[in-house]
Amino acid sequence: MTPSPEYDRFVKSVSSFSRDIGNHSLASWNGINFNSTEPEIIKKYLLGKGVGVDYLNRNLAPILSHASYEVKFASVFIHQKPRITRHISSTNLCAGDTPSCELGDLLVVFCLLDKNKIPMFRSAVISQAKKERSMTSQSQQCLYDSDVVISLPARIYSSSPIKMPDRNLPDYSQGRTKALHYLILDRMPTLRQVPWNSNLEYSWAHFLRRILLGDLGLPFQNMTPLIPDWNCIIHDLLNIGNGIIPSSIKRGNALVDIVNIFNDFNEYDNYSLEIENEQGLPTLFIIVRDREYEIQSN
Repeated sequence: MTPSPEYDRFVKSVSSFSRDIGNHSLASWNGINFNSTEPEIIKKYLLGKGVGVDYLNRNLAPILSHASYEVKFASVFIHQKPRITRHISSTNLCAGDTPSCELGDLLVVFCLLDKNKIPMFRSAVISQAKKERSMTSQSQQCLYDSDVVISLPARIYSSSPIKMPDRNLPDYSQGRTKALHYLILDRMPTLRQVPWNSNLEYSWAHFLRRILLGDLGLPFQNMTPLIPDWNCIIHDLLNIGNGIIPSSIKRGNALVDIVNIFNDFNEYDNYSLEIENEQGLPTLFIIVRDREYEIQSN
């Protein structure tokens, strides 16, 4: 992993706001109906007024936008989530009950930018949402707890630099617990770490604190992937060819294009995008820009 002293400075700076992060993270769920389905709850959190991302932008972002930092929360809600096919090497170790299952229900991406909106540090975590603390799909549990090789649908990998279906999830020695989580949507959301039977569970407040402070979210690189690993998976999910970014936007650096869609950090009303006819994961973005630091080109 490439060291990032700029991110180290941000972590030390934002740590003093831990209580504010916790309080507003919990309050951001107030007003959401947990009797709804998992997709409806997530959609409300990402797009609803007065709750979720909108609440965080109005109440937490101004607090975290201190010193030279500007902070903005943004969201993309996509109606069609990709289903992966479980690889034979995975089913031999954990049989499951179906040959395919959804990759996840929510992608959370953290990105630290320089003054020119060039990414300096990026991390991501994929969560599978559940209404209850019981595992009803053996294949979903196998996917998150143990599968290393997965096969993406053609609609996803056909737009990837690596035009083959197989992708490698990180194993535990590579930071799997930072990359995959279960999201329990039961009155007050909690996150449960993989493997499921570890019973390690904590609040949404702690989840956001961990992401901001670098304890959660597996880093990925903002470059064209050369091997089908975690970096490639996140690249594919953020890839504009998958429809997360409308075709009218110039193709190129997907993450930078996403940042530019949400544009001015001071315009907190401009924070969301809804996609109906493409595949991808609903995504929460936590975007931080250092208004003073500039990456020096070689």
